[in-house]
Amino acid sequence: MSFPIREGAEKLFISVNSANFASNQSLKLSFSLDGRTMGYGIDKVPQLPPEILVYSLMHPPKNAFVAGILSLNWAVTAVGRSHFTLRAADERPILSKGSELRLNGQNLGIPGCYYEWLCGDDLDYTESEDGFMLTPDFFKSYQ
Repeated sequence: MSFPIREGAEKLFISVNSANFASNQSLKLSFSLDGRTMGYGIDKVPQLPPEILVYSLMHPPKNAFVAGILSLNWAVTAVGRSHFTLRAADERPILSKGSELRLNGQNLGIPGCYYEWLCGDDLDYTESEDGFMLTPDFFKSYQ
């Protein structure tokens, strides 16, 4: 898809809503200022093996923690939105029923409490209540 660039424009602003793209997609932008058009496309990219996703989950960077607790938004971003769906009751992201991480996550090395937090099956706990143990110290033992 392409659209014209306004004649005499000095600046070009681009806004991309990441919610419109699955984790196995990438956005490619191309510019042709002399042709006065700009185009974009969405391409599929290969899905990472679940072992690599588990490694990413087990090695969060310092900025993955909010107030000392692992951010669920970071986990969703780390493995890709395609592995998650929204829980009907409160729209909390939870691992999709068909996600390889839900099906084999514990066998691939995700500890039980972390796995349960990602699955979000217990409606009695909020994201922060359920994830209170997912601190930087928790992950040090898995480094």
